[in-house]
Amino acid sequence: MSKNILLADILLSENQGSDLTEIEDLERRIKQLEKASALLEEAALMIKEAVKMTGFEQKASGTIERLKELTSSDKNAESIVNLKRELIYSKKEHPGWTRPFASVKYVNRKDI
Repeated sequence: MSKNILLADILLSENQGSDLTEIEDLERRIKQLEKASALLEEAALMIKEAVKMTGFEQKASGTIERLKELTSSDKNAESIVNLKRELIYSKKEHPGWTRPFASVKYVNRKDI
């Protein structure tokens, strides 16, 4: 909970004119991702317990590792950790050079 409040404070300080409902929506989405992460971690533990002493520990270890990677990997772009970062980053103001379509070809864009 305190992490979400901290994220909202960071976002508010960077975007002074941000709508409060946007911040609340971001907090709700982050909470959902954290809940999904906790459920995946719980599933990994359940799988580990289910196959304990059955001879299938080696097979299950791959599944458990993939679940852990989905929850906390910095290298996997599809991990929940990186999804949370993407959500936060998408709400921030970005310099013009980071916009790949900001060119003369796309004159109808608002940011040109």
